[in-house]
Amino acid sequence: MIGSGGGGGGFKYLIKLCNEFQTWYNQWRPHMSLDGLRPDDVYYDNMPEMPGHDAKEVPLNIEQRYFSQARTMGYRLKQSA
Repeated sequence: MIGSGGGGGGFKYLIKLCNEFQTWYNQWRPHMSLDGLRPDDVYYDNMPEMPGHDAKEVPLNIEQRYFSQARTMGYRLKQSA
């Protein structure tokens, strides 16, 4: 139900949830059909250097974000400057 969980409810809350989902889906979630890339990476031709499948260490350029409504943590490679 919209509004449960202390979000305030209403149309503005629904817009907030949709925006959060869009951010997670396009900027954070790797897609199998895109070989593990994110849609924004493909669309903007901004392919980050990915660690190899046999990497022994976690790269230092990992960024994380908690998506509260989905109760999930997202991970992605930070943008290189």
